[in-house]
Amino acid sequence: MLSRPQFYASPAMGEVLARAAVLAAGGSCDLFEFYSCFPCVPKMALRAMPQARGRPPTVAGGLTFFGAPVNNYMTHAVAAMVRALRTGGQVGLLYGQGGHVTKHHALVLANRAPTHSLATEDFSVQAAADARRAAPPPVVADYCGPATIESHTILYARDGEPHHGTVIARTPKGARIVARVPAADTDTLAFLTDIARSPVGSAGSARQGSNGLLEWSFS
Repeated sequence: MLSRPQFYASPAMGEVLARAAVLAAGGSCDLFEFYSCFPCVPKMALRAMPQARGRPPTVAGGLTFFGAPVNNYMTHAVAAMVRALRTGGQVGLLYGQGGHVTKHHALVLANRAPTHSLATEDFSVQAAADARRAAPPPVVADYCGPATIESHTILYARDGEPHHGTVIARTPKGARIVARVPAADTDTLAFLTDIARSPVGSAGSARQGSNGLLEWSFS
């Protein structure tokens, strides 16, 4: 996870969707299904595929509402896409991913046969994705000092209260660090969960905690 150049996009996702759009007659899809295990995934997919913006990102209902029976959501999504194509849809594109946005697949379905034969070459886009991927920043484990938020999350206990936060941040020299936000640091946790603004890009500081792990606090 820490060896990624950034956390707001995926070169492999972009290449898979671009190739799928070519198969879909140059991107003329009217139905979409973007796998939605986490909200960031369909958001990233919509950034990578602007022609899908303004259209519903799911035909099955999304994991939030449909669920994931036996971890088999995309098969149900394919069935939902077929039903949609039989009742007025023209071309549908399904995108599924696995891991931590590390495995990517796309499927194009239509209510009519293609006008030309599909190419028979390898459909893998690994080489193209590798060519687009920048070098990751170095990761340091014992840094103390100013650090700017690159990404973050919060883990909650069973009672609904924050257990701790995790911040991935950059040092002034561009190195990457991972630090905790203890539950006792309520001010920093409140800052991270403030819906009025995104904390990404905000300045803070890292220090070594009593347990030897790095801790980050808002400054």
